[in-house]
Amino acid sequence: MRQLHAYQQSCREQNPQLQDAHERIAAAVEEAHVIMETCLEDVLAIEQWDRNTLIMPQALRQRRDELIDNQP
Repeated sequence: MRQLHAYQQSCREQNPQLQDAHERIAAAVEEAHVIMETCLEDVLAIEQWDRNTLIMPQALRQRRDELIDNQP
């Protein structure tokens, strides 16, 4: 999303005749970014991550390790 936003910013400067289209796309990317940031906050709370250290909770770490160990 960040790369798309940067691309839209560049296009707005290079193609002023299409500025409205690029502004609309950039605005949608900004909205999507806010939605994803909120989602991440919710997931960290649901999964009970330590917000200060961002250390993965033990139950998730164990599940991850089991999935890795069982890969072909």
